Amino acid sequence: MKRYPLLIQLVLYFFLFILLLFGLIGSLYYQTSSGTIRQLTERTTRNSIDQSSQFITSYLKKLKQTTTVLSKEQAVRQFAQDKSADQETVQHLMRTMIETDPDLVSAVLVTKDGRLVATDTKSACRLLQI
Repeated sequence: MKRYPLLIQLVLYFFLFILLLFGLIGSLYYQTSSGTIRQLTERTTRNSIDQSSQFITSYLKKLKQTTTVLSKEQAVRQFAQDKSADQETVQHLMRTMIETDPDLVSAVLVTKDGRLVATDTKSACRLLQI
């Protein structure tokens, strides 16, 4: 069996030692950084979910207030109770509310007897198809 010169053996062992050391340091770095990245990602995701939840809650609260105001309006009550009532007044009132609130896009009022008043004809057509 052939023995390599001492210098080659020394360089080979040194190279293996350095390679093993790099592997050990790399795996430790990977473990710590992946844990940190995971925690950061989870925290960011939680913050995004909390913020979305707050936006949705705020929007629903505002929508509930708008609906309450509309339901207490005399013109809306009269239209809902009287089948022969004119829908123009209700439609004008709904358009005014949409123009003053930038978060609202359209409004639809459906009475118990199935009559429909909408500020947007597309949404009214979609509701009629359902």
